[in-house]
Amino acid sequence: MKLRNIILGGAIVLAAAGCAKNVITSSNEQTRLYIEAWLKQNYPDATKEGNGIYVLENKEGTGKVFDGEPYAFVSYTASSMDGTISATTDEKISQQIGTYDPAGTYGGKIWYTEGKSLTVGIEDILKGMKVGGTKKALVPGWLAVNERKDKAEDYFKNTKNTGSTGIYEITLIDVMKDVTEWETKQLEDYFVKTYGAKLDTVKAGYYYKQFKAPTGETFKKDTSYYINYTGRLLNGRVFDTTIKDTAKKYDIYSSSKTYVPVKIKMAEETEDIKMVTNGNESTVITGFQYILSKLGPFEKGTGYFVSQLGYGSSGSGNTILPFTPLMFEIEVTAEPE
Repeated sequence: MKLRNIILGGAIVLAAAGCAKNVITSSNEQTRLYIEAWLKQNYPDATKEGNGIYVLENKEGTGKVFDGEPYAFVSYTASSMDGTISATTDEKISQQIGTYDPAGTYGGKIWYTEGKSLTVGIEDILKGMKVGGTKKALVPGWLAVNERKDKAEDYFKNTKNTGSTGIYEITLIDVMKDVTEWETKQLEDYFVKTYGAKLDTVKAGYYYKQFKAPTGETFKKDTSYYINYTGRLLNGRVFDTTIKDTAKKYDIYSSSKTYVPVKIKMAEETEDIKMVTNGNESTVITGFQYILSKLGPFEKGTGYFVSQLGYGSSGSGNTILPFTPLMFEIEVTAEPE
């Protein structure tokens, strides 16, 4: 079984979800005949829409209609025609099929939808959906492409070497024109839920909550200091930490990693601040650099920031998805012995 992916301005959207053996041949006509026979047996009431997708099930939503907004927040499961699941945003399903990652993110992903970012078939599924709705559709292999054609029949007649025919069940969670504004709203809602009030913005897209005041002035630009930190998503999931007990608690412990405070090497410019691990210097994301630039001796606090100051539209693997706001709990410590 083969799974092809498309990278959409940082958002990973499935182009194909594999297929049953002997389904796809070099002839689109052979595939079409197989699909029609499969539909007759399994989904006789399926309806053909868009450029030729087949809607198998459709639960109408009650929210805003997707009308070509540049961003869509969705959850999905992709499978082949024989029912084999190849990808999902559902945590329980991921556990069942053996792809679960304790440090991974589940529940939904933001897709960038403009231009040719989505495959033709996925775009056809989203068209006309309402927030809160779920649509399950079969996408023929000749629609698992990004290139647009003038007429629906042109995909069938003129598309060669297509992806595999797949079945996609997509729930539209939200749509948005401005993803940073949407992320900011997620942060503000989190602050109200956690602290009972919004936090003041320190700089655009960045917030800070101090839990322990420093014992001295902010570190000078030519000095170094040590910290322990824990990186979290807003749902509480820990994706990185220097604390062994925290790593074990959140099931991300690695025996190959040394859990000790790390050295921070200050610099004249915030963007030049480095983290030193096992003697190796590395840069850190902008939001984290900004937190580090403001800390004093033995201070403890949490910085929060939007993805523009983090991993942006690309994300970082399955751990930090595109357009994900982050939080870092940081405590300045003594130099480890």
